[in-house]
Amino acid sequence: MTRRRCEQMRVFEYVFKDSAEFRSEVGLLKEWCNQHHVSNVLFHIYSTTNDDPAIGTVIQTISSVIPRALYVGCSTSGNIIGGELSGPGVAVTATVFEDDDTTVEIHQYSFTEENEADMISKIVDIVNYNDSIKAIEFLVTIEELSMTKLCEGLSRIRHEVNIFGGGALNEDMDEHKVCVFSKVGDITGHSIVFILYGGRNLHSDAFYIEGWNPLGHKLKITRSVKNRLYELDGAPAYDTYYNYLSIKNDENFFINSLGFPLMMDINGVKILRAPTACNDDGSLQMTADVIENASVNLSYGDPWTILRSVNESGLRVQDFGPQSVRIFSCAARRAFWDSSSKETKAFTSVAPTTGLYTSGEFVRTGDFINQHNVTMVIALMREGDVIRDPDRLFHMEDSTLLSGQVSMVNRLANFLDKATKELEEANNRLTIMAVVDGLSKFFNRTEIQRKISNEVMGAVSSGNDDNLPSLIMIDIDNFKSVNDCCGHSEGDKVIRGLASMVKDVLRKRAPGGDRRKWDSRDIIDGYADLGPSAGRWGGEEFMILLPKTDLSKAVEIAEIMRLEFNKINFPQAGHQTISLGVARAVRGENVDAFCARVDSALYEAKKSGKNRVVTK
Repeated sequence: MTRRRCEQMRVFEYVFKDSAEFRSEVGLLKEWCNQHHVSNVLFHIYSTTNDDPAIGTVIQTISSVIPRALYVGCSTSGNIIGGELSGPGVAVTATVFEDDDTTVEIHQYSFTEENEADMISKIVDIVNYNDSIKAIEFLVTIEELSMTKLCEGLSRIRHEVNIFGGGALNEDMDEHKVCVFSKVGDITGHSIVFILYGGRNLHSDAFYIEGWNPLGHKLKITRSVKNRLYELDGAPAYDTYYNYLSIKNDENFFINSLGFPLMMDINGVKILRAPTACNDDGSLQMTADVIENASVNLSYGDPWTILRSVNESGLRVQDFGPQSVRIFSCAARRAFWDSSSKETKAFTSVAPTTGLYTSGEFVRTGDFINQHNVTMVIALMREGDVIRDPDRLFHMEDSTLLSGQVSMVNRLANFLDKATKELEEANNRLTIMAVVDGLSKFFNRTEIQRKISNEVMGAVSSGNDDNLPSLIMIDIDNFKSVNDCCGHSEGDKVIRGLASMVKDVLRKRAPGGDRRKWDSRDIIDGYADLGPSAGRWGGEEFMILLPKTDLSKAVEIAEIMRLEFNKINFPQAGHQTISLGVARAVRGENVDAFCARVDSALYEAKKSGKNRVVTK
């Protein structure tokens, strides 16, 4: 047969009603294929239940009428045909490829924790050793399994391969009754089906659309296990939804909370995680794994913002020139839109649009495959070059309004966001004022004492003497004469000059000093408990805490400080000197005695002539 360049792939869409009608439709498709140049026929079969006898009828009909055709399928929470929700039952899409070079290959594997690593290795090797593969689609039964290892494993596939897919579900969203199937495998749970698309003239693209915005201040996940979220900011996770959104733990919890998923950053990508249920202990069942210690925001879904995001994606779709658009959309989005097809219908203006509502959406972004929730993944495909068709331009109804108006929900959320930020900034200022000396910007005496006490107790409890800290106590020599002769303004400059020098030396010389920003953000961001700390002990006296630092290193740092301070030439006071006492904590000594010992060392330095370092 002479090799022929394709015109374009074709998509045929069916909603199963009865076996006789479907057999007739498949028969007509067979006739069409006989009259055209066809290389592969792939059926996607989506069913809102996993035990519908219609699935078996559809499979048997396809296999008998077009024996060489391939098929894959799964249970879903809803089927998309012609860009719209097709209603309950079975939806069937036939994609006909025309280019001789196009390949379609199916692999189905059992998917359990025991065989997960082996299964991932197999598919990764298959794809990485076949340069012709351009795209991978997969359908998976998520059930109680974590998808983290699957995503990490598939990320090892050549970065130029587009990867996308969805998790099987069913109409009543019972994750325990789901299935996937294919021509090479049974109708079963605990399974995954891969469709590998290849060919020189095959092109694909895949991306995600979200449209949710952060709401309120950041929260920290303080306790979680896989997809069970126990605590946010140390309190039961449910408290956040009840206290901030007045969402009760009743039969309407899922519906009321799905518009407010948690938003977090994973692999540099904004990811949503929605709660599906609230447990008696206040923990939340999430739609996918959540990461302990991650920072998250509540987020809100605004129809205006979502539709604007869809509209903005239209240019990308239009420029690609797809012959097929496949949508993997979260079941939560279907519920959010109350089964309306507003966000999916517009894609039919460019190409036939089909898909399913899922329990999780997967797509490669950069080098990583991420599992999304409350998100819509768009997979585009075509054979051959882009054909510019003026009748195939992306169009969304009322799109002109989307660019010029802002919804009331968005305005209120923006007001809350601004008010929250202003309150956070005010609280941050109060936090800083409570622990920081206004002139030197070092910690005040109360705070540096607390840090010294915590460091000593922590080192003693560790049982390792190498963890014991050292202290450096500094006094500006003859400081009273600076104030008397040059004025208090010049005295303030001397104190600020000393503080700047101390920070610089600690940053460069002290163990852990480079981990600090040495400004107020250290306190807000939690870095102030890392590495060395400095505090104003009295008028011209300062205390330096050096965690896990031996006496010789502390003396070295103190000597550098003494020399560096003397190099500073103040406008009126000229060159000044400092005296320093140094001590290291010893086991069995309380904190007061430790501080008294370094104070005694400083007193001896002053008494013996000043401008020197003395140890005790």
